[in-house]
Amino acid sequence: MNNLNVTELGQGGGLMGLPTDYTPPSRFVRATYLKHFAYKPNNVIDAMQAADHVLNNVDIPVGVARSTDGKNTVSDYTQWINLKDLKNNRMKITNYANRTNFIEIDLNQIFKSSKSKVWQIDKLPFPKNDLTAELLK
Repeated sequence: MNNLNVTELGQGGGLMGLPTDYTPPSRFVRATYLKHFAYKPNNVIDAMQAADHVLNNVDIPVGVARSTDGKNTVSDYTQWINLKDLKNNRMKITNYANRTNFIEIDLNQIFKSSKSKVWQIDKLPFPKNDLTAELLK
């Protein structure tokens, strides 16, 4: 173009040709690619951040993957995300309505207490950051 040879679109072309739809196999391929080529995290915080970024890339927003059954339209979507820090035994969980905020649970304390509590995923007590004390009541 105007005697300029344009050969690349820019960085990030490694996914060209890979499936990009929202079917489970395509999302699995995308997540596998991202996990494989992302830089290896240096610590637990970086690892949790990397895992969240991979999951962001396969997250399904409401309305993107939908089908119609007669008069009813049904939309598949990512209802919740759960990350677990295996080194420190902490869990992070979020739901669709609070996708950018996580509630954390210290599983070591929960297991020691032998107590349990149940919440529906869409009724988690956001914006609390740490749910451990609430679970120990």
